[in-house]
Amino acid sequence: MLTRIPLTLLLLAASLGAQTFHGTLRGQVTDPNNSAVANARVSLTDQQTQVSRQTVSNDQGEYVFTSVNPSTYRLVTEAPGFKRLERSGVVVPTQTAITVDLRLELGQVSEQINVTESTPLLQAADASTGQVIDSQKITDLPILGRNPFYMAKLAQTVVFAGNPKFARMQDQNANAQISIAGGPLRTNNYLVDGISISDSTNRAVIVPSPEAVQELKLQASTYDAEAGRTGGGAFNTLLKSGTNGLHGSAVGHIRQTDWLANDFFANRAGQRIADQPFRDWAGSLGGPVYVPKLYDGRNRTFFFAATEAYRQKDAATFALSVPTALERQGDFSQTVGRSGAQQTIYDPATTTTAGTRTPFAGNVIPADRINSVGKALVSYYPLPNSATAYHGAPNLNLTGSYPNRGDQFASKADHQFTPWLRASASYIFQKTFEINAPNLFGNAGSPSQTYCCDRKIDATQANATLTPTPTTVVVLRWGFNRFYTRSTQASQGFNLASLGLPPALVAATPNPAFPAITMSDVSSFGGGGASQDVFYSRSFNASVSKFQGRHSWKAGFERRSINDAGVPTAGPSSFGFSDVFTRPNPRVSTTGQGSSLATLLLGAPVSGSMNVVTNFNNYIRYYGGFVQDDFRFSPKLTLNFGFRFEYESGIRDVNDHLIVGFDRTAASPLSLPALALKGVVQYAGVGGNPTQTFDPKGIKPGPRLGFAYSANDKTVVRGGYGIFWAPTYFTFQNTIGYSQTTNINASTDGNFTPAASLSNPYPDGLLQPTGNALGGLSGIGQAITITDPATRSAGYVQQISLEVQRQAPAGFVITAGVLGSRSLGLLRNGQNINQLDPPYSSQGSSLTAPVANPLFGNGGVGTVGTANISRNQLLRPFPQFTSVTLNSSGTGTSRYYSYYFRAERRLSQGLSLLASYTWSRSTDDLSGISLAGTNQIATVSGPQNAYDLSAERSLSTQDVPNRFTAAVSYDLPVGRGRPYLRNSNRILDLALGGWSVNSVITVQSGFPLSISQPNNNSVIGASYQRPNATGLAVATQGSTQERLNGYLNPAAFSQSAQFSFGNISRFLNVRGPATRNLDLSIFKTFSIRERVKAQFRAEALNATNTPIFGNPNTTYTSAQFGLITTQVNNPRLVQLGVRATF
Repeated sequence: MLTRIPLTLLLLAASLGAQTFHGTLRGQVTDPNNSAVANARVSLTDQQTQVSRQTVSNDQGEYVFTSVNPSTYRLVTEAPGFKRLERSGVVVPTQTAITVDLRLELGQVSEQINVTESTPLLQAADASTGQVIDSQKITDLPILGRNPFYMAKLAQTVVFAGNPKFARMQDQNANAQISIAGGPLRTNNYLVDGISISDSTNRAVIVPSPEAVQELKLQASTYDAEAGRTGGGAFNTLLKSGTNGLHGSAVGHIRQTDWLANDFFANRAGQRIADQPFRDWAGSLGGPVYVPKLYDGRNRTFFFAATEAYRQKDAATFALSVPTALERQGDFSQTVGRSGAQQTIYDPATTTTAGTRTPFAGNVIPADRINSVGKALVSYYPLPNSATAYHGAPNLNLTGSYPNRGDQFASKADHQFTPWLRASASYIFQKTFEINAPNLFGNAGSPSQTYCCDRKIDATQANATLTPTPTTVVVLRWGFNRFYTRSTQASQGFNLASLGLPPALVAATPNPAFPAITMSDVSSFGGGGASQDVFYSRSFNASVSKFQGRHSWKAGFERRSINDAGVPTAGPSSFGFSDVFTRPNPRVSTTGQGSSLATLLLGAPVSGSMNVVTNFNNYIRYYGGFVQDDFRFSPKLTLNFGFRFEYESGIRDVNDHLIVGFDRTAASPLSLPALALKGVVQYAGVGGNPTQTFDPKGIKPGPRLGFAYSANDKTVVRGGYGIFWAPTYFTFQNTIGYSQTTNINASTDGNFTPAASLSNPYPDGLLQPTGNALGGLSGIGQAITITDPATRSAGYVQQISLEVQRQAPAGFVITAGVLGSRSLGLLRNGQNINQLDPPYSSQGSSLTAPVANPLFGNGGVGTVGTANISRNQLLRPFPQFTSVTLNSSGTGTSRYYSYYFRAERRLSQGLSLLASYTWSRSTDDLSGISLAGTNQIATVSGPQNAYDLSAERSLSTQDVPNRFTAAVSYDLPVGRGRPYLRNSNRILDLALGGWSVNSVITVQSGFPLSISQPNNNSVIGASYQRPNATGLAVATQGSTQERLNGYLNPAAFSQSAQFSFGNISRFLNVRGPATRNLDLSIFKTFSIRERVKAQFRAEALNATNTPIFGNPNTTYTSAQFGLITTQVNNPRLVQLGVRATF
């Protein structure tokens, strides 16, 4: 007898945060009286591959399937005296636990009950929060760059701070600029098929094509102890596998320039849209391995392969400031400042002992004072193409395009060796090539065209699942990934001799290219050198799961080796210029006085350096272990208990080419009777020194606690607490001694007069590598950077959360929650421990006075290699060094708390929805964070005052108090198989049927702004300087578009004097422009044959053409202070596509 009836079961899904893509299925078998049924046979069969597993219920009626491959399953339960129960369509998502309680009916096993209800979204197995991005969302939603990771923006408590233009497979840095659950940026983990693909900078080395991805799980607040090496969350990606049926896809997209909107500022300047065609194609094929008459792999052996490629041109719009024709000749007689008064240029040769200077006669630099190299460099500026309102105002508006391309191939094989052994292996290869910007100047000196980047990446993952008994599962994993990247300059091969640089310097320059020229009031230009990195990682992990009574035990171990090997940037010398030598007084910057352009024409660089490099191969070792018990205390309450322990080594080098510390108390070989010097560099393995950086903790404990309580069949309360240890961020150390950086000695008297000239910027030549042979004399006279030897770890994050979920009508689940985190021991960068102690500031201008150098002639270069030295240098803690910068110091802290609301509905009856709103606040005291891949946030290079780190606490750079996202997919209910016109003829269906609409909406606050001023304290070693607040409002009034030329109020600030520190916060509660974006797509689906469908796609990214404006200039006293000159997102992009599936 076959009976088909509806059955309401308690099916509760929970996200089990773990370093695995597997899901879990558990439940209790009961009779009609809710009594446990022991020894019931339960089988689980993948509906796509027919691969099955079996288990039996225990004395409490409990059963469990652990390490389940995400898929759709058929669940069959049999017990003597009861009807056979078959449940089909049981979806086990990626890294998710499903609780299915089964109630049997009295009868014969020959009688069968079929159940086909879908799985609700309530999560009742643990407290972990997160979001599954299923294949429907990945396939149907309009995704910029076809990047599955980009869909993380749909989850609550997630802040995406990457460049909103760039989400392609080549944009690894932009994809990494994400904060999850209040964790610091770039502290997340990325997994593909259970193997971490995160490199040493905590970014995913590869972005899998949507054609290769089955599901993506964003893990946050993960209270399963299997999750580790993350300070925020994890991206858990499962690649597609083959099934018993041959299936595949073919996809193509095209964008034409005529279909696109122009950049806001290009439109405003009357510039035509730049040519930016786009072509993308992709495909996939999967099924059983079948060789006629030789091998039939159905139900056993499967393959899957996918590929994707694109060819495109990106467009860019620039509003630059370039010299006028007169200014190029040194004639500033017609140059005015922002106030309308003349921009006066002062002669550094007239500097008095009081620091005052006399202007150049007629405001014109005499021809015989203009440096030939400076004049040659200035000649690479094009002339303005618009009126020059004032010195430093944008007067060159340009648009252009530049090519990029990418190719990817992914493959996967699955094999069922025996009923108790299943294995899979996957491999992804990717290569990309990109240029950073168009050649705006039409010559080798073009700005922003900093590199031509060639990348080759591969990732390999292998998994084996063993089931020695029905209640025991063992999982073994191994993986290797490699990310090769080489960056060169677009001007590679440039003839440096044509600039007039010294022949010896030209001959000593590797990778010749146009030098990088940094300016303070007009646009910087030029390029730089070349570099190479190979990031690679090896992983192995193992876990065992055991089901016992109401306990589901799990324990495991993980080992990773993470390397960065390569060659530091090497190429022409860089040169920096500011107004410090051409303003009325070197001690203070005065708006409308002096010019970096004039300083360049005089040939007086204020900074610059050149490298002589060697190879490095740095690495760390990571070990982790865990135990976890998910205890089903009752049908309503599940408790999660876990403990994780981790060990992460300090940074090592394969050849010990590493500085591991700085001994602040050791006597320097340069010590004199009248000048006792302390401080020496410590090399790895020398004189009993350790061979690794830091003082790593032996064991880093990570307790995890959670609960999930089902108040009724429609309401779940979940909460938890956990400690997570952040991963170390590192790139190979450019170790002084093994590589040498020669810095330009710009001044010996506190910037009163220049000491360097472009005609011979390195009069003593370039420093050459000596290894560790110089011992205590290493780095003398130079700026050295060390990793803090007192650091024990990269810090830890305590997360706590509580949320309530409610099953609403029509398949919706509503969630409300609160989540907080507190982080301690985070890595802070940029603290110069050789800054002059502030009590000396009372001595005023005498600190910059030149005095006889007692170290002269005793070795060393730069500052200590001159006859005279600035007085304050001798008063610093380590006078023999220009700076001693402490990086990776484990003293940073942060706090985060948030409230969030989420509504979700899986695709059902043509409608799916995922919407969330988060209110949050994030504060920290961090400096020197990586800004690679972002253009909306800021950082500071170090603390304003190295002796007062508490003054650095402020809003975090990623603080976004309000954030709303929504993703909707809707199949219009018209046409064959749909509610209306379901029996329409073919022609009518062709016109009206098969239409779908998809949209993604993002609305969020802007990021907080950081205000700085020209650093009058550079002479005492301060990293930067903030101005003072006057008490007036910082933000001006009006809409963003009305404020483009004055977003900030200059009257809200006053300049901090030399030897003082500004009183404003590191980040203000004044924000850059907000984000409002709508992406839309419309599909028309055709049925060609029963199993073959074709789909026409029209997509509009930024459909409303709403610009996200860049942040304003935030350098107080700059001529462009408060100006917004960039649009950071894409103007509206319209693309057409076709997708065929079978």
